[in-house]
Amino acid sequence: MTEGYPFTEHLLVFKVVGSVFLVVTQDPGEPIITVKVDPAHGAALIGEHDTIERGRYFDKRHWVSVGAGESVTASLAEGLVHNSYELVTEQLPSSQRTLLRQSIEDLKQTGIRSAGAADSQRKEDSDDERS
Repeated sequence: MTEGYPFTEHLLVFKVVGSVFLVVTQDPGEPIITVKVDPAHGAALIGEHDTIERGRYFDKRHWVSVGAGESVTASLAEGLVHNSYELVTEQLPSSQRTLLRQSIEDLKQTGIRSAGAADSQRKEDSDDERS
């Protein structure tokens, strides 16, 4: 995953294997995320939430922009970002999906080993303090 400002200094863009899955508008007072959605899901979201509208920067059938609002919870926003990532990765060529899955597994294993090493070190430090 990469992130950067390819358009303006106020649009933080997140990509997976070169494909955009999230745009974060960083204008003070107007927090907005733009995510990819299934068209039917996007239409339903727009109908249910006053602060969700057709995507601002991309194909308006496949993208929605989500502003802060009473009905927009952190859980909803997180779910939309996760769903957008999944939709984008599903459209990658098979070879790229395979490489991406392997990279994720490698990171998980590294994280597990790192966490295990950190836990072991904390236990050793705790044992040393008791001595």
